[in-house]
Amino acid sequence: NFTNFDQTLNNCFGHFKFIPIKGDNVNNIFLMIDLDGTIIKSSVAHFNSYKFVFEKYGKEMCSFNEWEDIINNKHFSDYMNKVFDKNMLETVKKEKIMELNNQNIEYTTNSDKFLEYIIENNINFCIVTNTNRQTVEIFKQKCSILNKIENWVCKEDFEYNKPSSECYKLAIKKFYKNEKHIIGIEDSKVGYDALKGGTDNIYIYNNDDLFKNNDGYLFDDYDNII
Repeated sequence: NFTNFDQTLNNCFGHFKFIPIKGDNVNNIFLMIDLDGTIIKSSVAHFNSYKFVFEKYGKEMCSFNEWEDIINNKHFSDYMNKVFDKNMLETVKKEKIMELNNQNIEYTTNSDKFLEYIIENNINFCIVTNTNRQTVEIFKQKCSILNKIENWVCKEDFEYNKPSSECYKLAIKKFYKNEKHIIGIEDSKVGYDALKGGTDNIYIYNNDDLFKNNDGYLFDDYDNII
């Protein structure tokens, strides 16, 4: 039934509104943030580390573009299963993590400023990642602000990786404090699929193709959302 035009618009499209992470909203927001590709530029480091181990065992690694397509849409373990015998997989993964220590890791555009801002303003947030804790510790050594983050959901905490929503449901169960808005920040399709349905809004970092086919707010600089 038609009542009020403004209210009708809000009822239909209100959940698509961009919610700035500032001002009066700081006490009304719960943020769930992906790590790899969203907060830190780790894709090249992961790729180079795997490539090093592949070459060590005389295996051919896919191209970087193929690598990015795989990790943005599914899991690299599917690719490794085709290259290595099953009894080699754990060794490859362990040696890849060791090689990661030799790689450079940077923040995505102004994500360091963003993290400082939400920490200083006591905004409730957590990092939700498919990455294991051992790798996270390596990232913490290279990106010091990560050491200030208290709330983490890592690979060991759940059974099914993204795009399963299990990790984000766990984050809500552990850290959500009944804030008015739940906002997720992701950069990949598997991450987006894990988030959708459990947030008021999804912010998509620097992924035009993902944005074109899905609902959310596209940004390429964290200064744009504070």
